[in-house]
Amino acid sequence: MPDALWQQNEQILAALEQGNIVTSVPPELNMLYRSSVQPYLISWFRYTPAQEIRRLTVPVLIVQGTTDIQVPVSEAQALKMAKPDAELRIIEGMNHVLKAVPLDPEQQNASYSDPTLPVVPELVEEISQFIHTSDTRRESNQSLHRNAPN
Repeated sequence: MPDALWQQNEQILAALEQGNIVTSVPPELNMLYRSSVQPYLISWFRYTPAQEIRRLTVPVLIVQGTTDIQVPVSEAQALKMAKPDAELRIIEGMNHVLKAVPLDPEQQNASYSDPTLPVVPELVEEISQFIHTSDTRRESNQSLHRNAPN
């Protein structure tokens, strides 16, 4: 992103974080900040992910790709630090739209609109394993509660 556009992007984000609708959005940023999206973004800025994840009492799986150009691995690691009993899976070569794509900007951009690119198989495996482990743990806990003396 050119510097001038980056500065505009940062100004828009700052306004939205403060709960203000932005009426003049440059055409290059309209896809991100069109008027129909701004209320949604404002509602999300009320939350701090690390604080929210700490409140969860259910099993948590955090999955992050190493070639995600929107969210760095450090964000997933911060969530793990906030919720130490969460499971963290870093998937090598997976981008933000869950596809195997290198950091090459052209390939990254193309992956966002290419439905023929499959979801990274390792992601499916990790989610399946997490669900299975969570189900097994829950069943074990239920069994313990049923068999516990009153």
